[in-house]
Amino acid sequence: MRVVDWSADPFSKGSWVRWQPGQISEFLHSMSKPAGRLHFAGEHTAISNTGMEGAMESSERVVAEILRGSASGAQLFGSCQACHSAVVGEPHKLGPNLHGFFGAAAASREGYSYSEALLDSGLKWDKSTLVNFLQMPDKVVPGTRMTYRSSLTDSELGQLVDYLEKEFAE
Repeated sequence: MRVVDWSADPFSKGSWVRWQPGQISEFLHSMSKPAGRLHFAGEHTAISNTGMEGAMESSERVVAEILRGSASGAQLFGSCQACHSAVVGEPHKLGPNLHGFFGAAAASREGYSYSEALLDSGLKWDKSTLVNFLQMPDKVVPGTRMTYRSSLTDSELGQLVDYLEKEFAE
């Protein structure tokens, strides 16, 4: 067994990722984007954890990317369902119920507590707005509470948005 004091290691010098405000939204999308068949994981591509938990978080993202492969829009929407319901009458989850949202004004679902930023955004959920929002929510609406960061390829994102338009138009 070998114990390493990383702070004394001449190569790492005890370094680790320490995000400054705004850096996650600025760099994470490009750092975690697959390059062909090569997928990047590690605590530096985690959104909400550091250390071993961050490594596990990003490895789960990579496994999902690999398993997703050539998934359909409906399959891609599966990950959205962790935070959003989409069936008429189902309650809101961490995010609002998405039934009928496509084509509607942002922050228009009754009974959901939206951020002031989204309430004041004046957005309408169309294809281009949704693509941009899903890629970097806090760039499109600074102050939004949506923490999702897309790891989808451009093609997959297009498939997902096409599915959302078809299934959830108002």
